[in-house]
Amino acid sequence: MTDTHTLRAAILRTLHVEPAGASALHRRLGRHAPRIIDATVAALVSDGLVALKWSRWRLTSAGRAALPSLSALPPMQPYVPPMVVRRPGSDHSHIPSLAGGRLIHRRSA
Repeated sequence: MTDTHTLRAAILRTLHVEPAGASALHRRLGRHAPRIIDATVAALVSDGLVALKWSRWRLTSAGRAALPSLSALPPMQPYVPPMVVRRPGSDHSHIPSLAGGRLIHRRSA
């Protein structure tokens, strides 16, 4: 079963890049059956999001408005690790470490 919502979004994104004929649209969305792609394009045409012009499917202004914009995404923020809360007496930074057969003495800051 094909999720038509994701197929609709994939068709809109594909046509946003450039207009395409039916065969080019089938090639770009090759993992879906051609008849399902055609039925989804027909549903997009009936919704007024896609139109056929010069034998190529193109987005209408309503179709461009239906695409999610980059400003709708949440803003990127740098990762801040959670603060480590230590119990009293659990700080063992004064104990030397043996790594790779080498004794490493830690210095207190």
